[in-house]
Amino acid sequence: MADLNGVIEDSFRSINHLGIVAGTIDSLNISTIIDDILPKNRHHHISHGQVTKAMLLNGLGYIERRLYLYPEFFEQVAVDRLLGPGIRREYLTDDTLGRTLDAIAEYGPTELFNLIVGRCIHEYGEEIQRIHVDTTSFSVYGDYDQEDKTEEIRIVKGHPKDGRWDLNRFVFGMATNQHGIPLFVKTFSGNESDKKTLLSIIQSLRDNLNFKHKVYHIADAAFFTEENLRSVGSHLFWISRVPATWKEAEILLDGDIEFSPCTDTRYAWYSRKIEVAGILQEWVMYQSSEMRDRTEKTFDKNIIKETEKVRKSLKHLTSIDFACEPDAKAAAEQWIRKQSLFKFNDLQIKAVNNRIDGKRGRPAADAPCITRYIIEADVVPDETAIFNAREKLGRFILATNDITLNPDDLLAYYKGQGAVEQGFRVFKR
Repeated sequence: MADLNGVIEDSFRSINHLGIVAGTIDSLNISTIIDDILPKNRHHHISHGQVTKAMLLNGLGYIERRLYLYPEFFEQVAVDRLLGPGIRREYLTDDTLGRTLDAIAEYGPTELFNLIVGRCIHEYGEEIQRIHVDTTSFSVYGDYDQEDKTEEIRIVKGHPKDGRWDLNRFVFGMATNQHGIPLFVKTFSGNESDKKTLLSIIQSLRDNLNFKHKVYHIADAAFFTEENLRSVGSHLFWISRVPATWKEAEILLDGDIEFSPCTDTRYAWYSRKIEVAGILQEWVMYQSSEMRDRTEKTFDKNIIKETEKVRKSLKHLTSIDFACEPDAKAAAEQWIRKQSLFKFNDLQIKAVNNRIDGKRGRPAADAPCITRYIIEADVVPDETAIFNAREKLGRFILATNDITLNPDDLLAYYKGQGAVEQGFRVFKR
């Protein structure tokens, strides 16, 4: 009778949004997959799959609970309707939860997650058109032995995206579909390079997931290296931003280009084909009016800072003595070529007589001297060069090895990269 009363009580309890989560878990057969991989080997009343489902419901309820408080959380929801007939909240003890966590840890959390995703994709893979790949880093507090290497990763200091150079960290990589649903996760050592981590994720996806239709793998500029492009080859479609430091990119970004309008009126495009790492690619340079507006204020501030820096550099140049006038003139020309946004307002090469004995003061008329040459100059911003540079603000280049992809779709697909960023925010709550 007690059990019957419990069932009746559960039927009146609310399930709220948890019903959607439980239904999704059931439709994807996640609990069944976990029970197949991690069969129950103890006499507790609830399987590892059901316990994992309970933990997911608790976590997505946005309520942080310690293990022994799980039954208290489920006092407010209809347990049998969410976890299955006959399941009671009393079964969710800290011992039961701990055994499931131990089983997952022994199998490997990353391996378990990726296996579940792999099985789900066999049924729903046709819905995946794009895979967005990115990494983030997590700062951690506490003392870590720098020489203590775990089985997979090292928690060490690396390049912090949050500015905390004083903290150890680890890198977290993730791939999502175009809707932001995670398809693959992997952790890396805190000092791992993005160039390597992005390639590692894409290669793992290629090895574990088989798509019969066209799928684009999309990553930021860190992916775009000759080594990475050779590794993925031409049998996998990718989209990436091209680093502005590439010589070919610098020429294109600095060129006088006639752009064509995009469907999205905030952008204009210009394209050309180029071969990198033996792979024919379509490079599309875009100019964004919004990006230009954002960067223009920074550009003006940088001109002021650069003016001070250039004048300090000029002061050093004018303190140098040259052996002859041509040497001084050549040094001045070489220096001004490096200051692309500045020009000489006045430039003179003057001869000066220096005493051979090294003493100060004006030498006597018959005193032996040596003639040296110095630069006297003033520098000002080159308004024409600044205007031309301002006109080129807001430019960036996207590349793809699918040369049939039109510029509008290429831009729209890359802008979906924000999907994986949203996933990171969930993990960093």
